[in-house]
Amino acid sequence: MSRDRAAELLKYDRFKGTVSVSLLVGAFVWGIAGVGSAAVKSHDIGPWGIPGLLPEKPKVQTAVKVSHPQLLEPVPGSEISFGRQRFAGVADPGMSIVLFGDGAEMAKGVSGHDGKFSFEAEIGQPVPLVFSMGFYSVGGTKVGGVRDLRYVIDAIEGSVAGSFRVLRPTEKGLVTLGDWIIAGTGKPGSQVKLQLDRWQLGVVDVLGDGTWTLPRKINEVGARRQLTAREIGGYGDEIIVHSVTVVK
Repeated sequence: MSRDRAAELLKYDRFKGTVSVSLLVGAFVWGIAGVGSAAVKSHDIGPWGIPGLLPEKPKVQTAVKVSHPQLLEPVPGSEISFGRQRFAGVADPGMSIVLFGDGAEMAKGVSGHDGKFSFEAEIGQPVPLVFSMGFYSVGGTKVGGVRDLRYVIDAIEGSVAGSFRVLRPTEKGLVTLGDWIIAGTGKPGSQVKLQLDRWQLGVVDVLGDGTWTLPRKINEVGARRQLTAREIGGYGDEIIVHSVTVVK
């Protein structure tokens, strides 16, 4: 055999060896990839392609259905204090809960997704003769309530003489059909002129303790009205306008 022929056979043998090794390595890698792929399929893929690190899916909350709306705190007939008072209970989600003082809105809250509601109201002079509560659906229909909560105020405050205010009803508040009382504060000895839309309701004196009230009767449900209170001889002769809605 010639020297050239021997060199060619040596190159051929080396080529076959290289191909064989490459095929073996490729088969090994392919096998590992197959096992890894099967393992990955059995796991959730999380961020960055790492199995088992999938973020928790957000929990879907289901609205709680309440069979009967209730005021749980403070219970009717209990003693309450002047200042900020918390009112809490249960009602269907989205329902409006309105606290009335003598038929005029004092404060309101909305029941949450869990069927619970909680809100605060300012309790002060002039103290309502009757506290009541109404539960209203999302559409504004009354679905329940308590006509007289029979709350007892634990102490009588002194004078609240100060700024001119309309406390009840609140701005964009509700007033109940029939009798209700408009109430507020001002400078003792001054007067307050009250008007509903275009009609004058009357002029009342601010008492020595800085409070004033005016009874009112209304017979039209659902009417949106504009209540105007004008201070006469007070600190600044101010005018306060509250829009109100009449409900049952």
